[in-house]
Amino acid sequence: MSSALGSPLAQEVKAHLASIQSNELIFSYSLDSTFFSTGMNLIVNQQETGFSLIIRVEKKEEALYVNGFTLIGDTSLEIQSLSLYDAAVIEIVLQSLILLFFVAKSQDIESISFTLVKNEVEHLSTFDHFFDMHPTHLILSTSKKAYGDFVKHTQILKIKVRCGLWSRQRDDHYLRHYLQAHQKGKIFSISPVEEKNESIVVVENVVAFPSVSKEVLTDKAI
Repeated sequence: MSSALGSPLAQEVKAHLASIQSNELIFSYSLDSTFFSTGMNLIVNQQETGFSLIIRVEKKEEALYVNGFTLIGDTSLEIQSLSLYDAAVIEIVLQSLILLFFVAKSQDIESISFTLVKNEVEHLSTFDHFFDMHPTHLILSTSKKAYGDFVKHTQILKIKVRCGLWSRQRDDHYLRHYLQAHQKGKIFSISPVEEKNESIVVVENVVAFPSVSKEVLTDKAI
């Protein structure tokens, strides 16, 4: 793996993002990157919503710092379907954290320091139990054990999010239209969906209904 935060590492991160795309995900992703003297910006793009999360990563004296974690996009999705909006934010943040674990491993570094403004910290609220909280910054452990725990607990989280979306689509026709009719990888219109009396013909669901064991559903880890 590349030992500097430059273009070769960015290409490795991009390839890693492509390798972890699966039917378990509600959305699909691509990666762009820009560079500066001490690091790079990783721009994680969520294809269906048009959301992007810009991560400013710096390396100084063999330590990694995230000094920006900015979500941009059309937030009117939050008005159309709060459930779909919440799922979109949770999943893009999850994908971004996975990429940061990958970057830390490539640099043989076992923690990342986050110095963020309040609204950026709020994006991490679902994952706050993975961080050590300090008055001026957050620390994410990126050790092999920490990553194993992260994968285990976020797998449960992903199942719960998917189950929650399926249970709410009965009363949320915007969400139902996305789950049952939208082609994955294509931008999804933020405009209100006109509700029709006729039933929607489902060819292939964007999100496959998860098969969940009782043990997973009752797990209190997340």
